[in-house]
Amino acid sequence: MRNLNEVIEDIGMGKYQILQLMVLSGIWVSDGAEVLIASCILGGLKEAWGLSSVVKGAMMSMIFIGVCCGNLIGGTLADTQGRRKTVLIAYAGIVGFGLCSSFA
Repeated sequence: MRNLNEVIEDIGMGKYQILQLMVLSGIWVSDGAEVLIASCILGGLKEAWGLSSVVKGAMMSMIFIGVCCGNLIGGTLADTQGRRKTVLIAYAGIVGFGLCSSFA
């Protein structure tokens, strides 16, 4: 008798699994882009606003705290409300809050 891992390995990844991987990876890519952009902008803000290293570090830490809280809330919502609905809400939040921050 074969075990589950062998059966899954034989079946392989289909179009649906690849699509899901691409859709969900978009959320992780947007998180990474946010951190990258913030680290670039904070260097300029430190000089323009005269921020200390402590304040600059605190601002960067707030981003990571936000990502952590978002992951905790998103995981809980995905378990209770379903993954599809949660992913759509996450994308809507990324677009909405991204637009708000661009006008700030």
